[in-house]
Amino acid sequence: SVILLEEEGAVFPGDEDSWRSYLDHRLDPSIFQEDDVVLTWGEFQASHYRERCPEMAERILSTGHPRFDIYKPHYREFFDQQVAKLREKHGRFILINTSSGLGNHSMGDDFVFKNIYERGEEHPDWQMSQIQLWSDQKIQLANFIRLIYRLAKAHPDLKIISRPHPSESRTFYKTAFQGLSNVEVCHEGPVAPWIFASELVIQEACTTAIETYLADKPLITYNSVTDPKKAQRLPKLFGVLSDTPEEVVQFTEEILSGKRNGLVQRLDEDPNAKSMLRNFEADSLELILETLDQVEEAKRRRSTRAPALLQTQVIERAETIQARIKKPLRRLSPSKQHAYESLKGQFAGFDEDEITRKLDTIQSMTGQKVDYTIMSPWLIVFDGVRT
Repeated sequence: SVILLEEEGAVFPGDEDSWRSYLDHRLDPSIFQEDDVVLTWGEFQASHYRERCPEMAERILSTGHPRFDIYKPHYREFFDQQVAKLREKHGRFILINTSSGLGNHSMGDDFVFKNIYERGEEHPDWQMSQIQLWSDQKIQLANFIRLIYRLAKAHPDLKIISRPHPSESRTFYKTAFQGLSNVEVCHEGPVAPWIFASELVIQEACTTAIETYLADKPLITYNSVTDPKKAQRLPKLFGVLSDTPEEVVQFTEEILSGKRNGLVQRLDEDPNAKSMLRNFEADSLELILETLDQVEEAKRRRSTRAPALLQTQVIERAETIQARIKKPLRRLSPSKQHAYESLKGQFAGFDEDEITRKLDTIQSMTGQKVDYTIMSPWLIVFDGVRT
């Protein structure tokens, strides 16, 4: 059985028609079989896919995403060690999250437009929306460069961490900020410990707005793209809204000095907000575990055959060896090396020591012992939980 947990949702630009167009381009629910399940971020996403594929309706479930649960108080202990290390290394800092994945793609504009035209032939509306989004993100990118420059000059004693989206070019930011000694471009590990370790988060049109709110951290939402038809609606419901770099600098000073409250949310202002993300009203982890149990039980009733783990392990080891052989050869082709580095920036693979440390922390927190096998840098098999 395939259980798809959607990796994108809730944070879409434009109006509801734009959201639906994006969802149609992202997933065709009719490809799934009768024992598969689709898990979405919220009821809006689930309802849309049910309309597109009524025969799958009972197996398209609104669960939210666990990435948001981990910011809630009862899970925060998981990040304590990472947060302590970041504070020891960087001291007090402002975290600025950017999300110009199209406007500043690590593979360049040539890759972006090639992808838009190749994938957009059957979806002309989506194609136009992507070109518009590329244009908006170029403007947004320029605005953030101006903003970070002003902040760095206004707060020379405060470190500023620029954290690009995984698909963005970090080289661009390092070039842009080379003359600012208190600005550092970082993208180490997941964003959660960075949010918890920071004094203040600044973002625009980024999922980190929701994560910062759930983490109870002060937030400024920079509103440089003011056209409501282009804006990401959900992120604008969190944090202190600011339209200019001057306002951001002022609000930063007021929040850090305690003169302004940076813990702001306006969920009641948008009737669709809670339908976009189930995590606002429930724990995604519990809902997903219930679904896994139900699918597993149904599977057990039909078959007692165990998965072919030995065969999987052989395949994964072969893939790992092949990847090691390709590594030195790839350096002979600059274009292939560049593409590899871009993809590795988005998913570096599982680090065995890091995964072991995280699972040890989870087991200590929950009192549960987890049996697992790290097959390769791309696959972990969980065999079960022992009390």
